[in-house]
Amino acid sequence: MTTLYPHQADLNQRTRAAFHAGYRRVLTQLPTGGGKGTMLAHQVAKLASQGARVLALAHRKELVADLSGRIARAGVEHGLIIPKEKYNSNLRIHVGSVD
Repeated sequence: MTTLYPHQADLNQRTRAAFHAGYRRVLTQLPTGGGKGTMLAHQVAKLASQGARVLALAHRKELVADLSGRIARAGVEHGLIIPKEKYNSNLRIHVGSVD
């Protein structure tokens, strides 16, 4: 798994703390190039190891492909929910297109 930079690890920790405090709509933001995809892949890998079900959404096919690659490099088996791709309900982790 990729090692996060200190600012990424801190933001991931603060995001998790907000969820644990009871907030259900938490927005995490970073500027372009800040490592949002890497942070998300890291978090997905952690949730997958705990047996959670995860749906990660992106709004462009390039972002879906990039996120899928990052999650695959983190060693997480996952499916895609995109046009012309068969949905695999046996998988607990999916990356999908908002479209």
